[in-house]
This record gives sequence, structure tokens and C-alpha cells, in this order.
Amino acid sequence: LSEGIQPGVWLLVNGDAQYDTYSRELTIRAKAIMKTGVVERSDSAEQKRVELHLHTKMSQMDGITPVEAAVERAAKWGHKAIAITDHGVVQAFPDAYLTAKKHRIKLIYGVEIYLLGEEKKGKNGQIDYKNKETYHAILLVENIAGLKNLYRLISESHLNYFYKRPRVPKSLLARYKEGLILGSA
Repeated sequence: LSEGIQPGVWLLVNGDAQYDTYSRELTIRAKAIMKTGVVERSDSAEQKRVELHLHTKMSQMDGITPVEAAVERAAKWGHKAIAITDHGVVQAFPDAYLTAKKHRIKLIYGVEIYLLGEEKKGKNGQIDYKNKETYHAILLVENIAGLKNLYRLISESHLNYFYKRPRVPKSLLARYKEGLILGSA
């Protein structure tokens, strides 16, 4: 059995899922294992799409795909561009850049932000961001100025407005909106 289990081999496993106290993780106690295959998906559309909202494994609790695999797949399907919009982070950008360059596909830098609603001053004149509701929004980079502003917003959201997640107040977005395209998530 161990000889048949290798990277790239597809297996159909039937069994019971149970918590393993030794490894401290969910495991499957296999009852039957069978080698199988899959039909690889393709994009046969004449007019190809451009993905403008994509989470990679860098999006906490929201994505598991390595950015290299996503960019490579888009290029394989004939897509001309792809946007990376992880939740509040940009760690996937270096690997996305290298992979996009290798596969000759345009990379659109972006992020899904947690946008803070209208700001209201408290009794002491300070703005209270703690219990403010957030909304998901997509920011896409249009040019170099936009890329710099995106990095500023990410830094500010982590350093000065972090509360359970990196948040971007509307006033901060208004200050650094040059070169950015704002869209709904």
C-alpha cells in the first residue's frame, strides 16, 4: 500500500473520522482504499475571464491554495490576468510575482480589507474604533502610487487599527486612495 501512495496519485478512502489523542488531530481510520483518477478541469470559454477576488493560503481561515498553483492554473486556462486579494495581508505577493512572470500572466495586486464604517467621536473627543462594525471591500492596485498606498493601508491597519483583525477606517482609505480601485467583496 505504501508504494502506491505518492504525490500526484488520487485515492478514494472510505473510513471513520476520529480524533487521535496521540497526534492530537482528526484522522481517518481507513476501511477501504482504492486508486482512482480525476478529469482535470479546463476553461473552454472563448472569452476568458479575469479573477478579481482570490484568496490564497495566506488568508487566515479563508484559503488553502498556494498562490503559485492559482497563478499557474489561471495561465494554463488562458487567462490574461489574475488578482490576489487575501484578507488584510500581502505576503503572497513575492511568490505571485515570480510565478506570474514565469507564466507570462498579468498580476493584479490587491487585498480584501475590513473597512470601518463612519467614525464618531466619543465624549473625550477621541474616535472609538473598538466596537465599530466592519464591512468587506476589495482594493485593487492601478499603478505604482496605488501599490505604495496599499502597503501604507496594510501597515496602518495592523499597527494602529487592529482589533481581532486588521481594519481600515474610511478616513484612512480616503487619505490613501490614489491609484486604488475600491470594489465590493
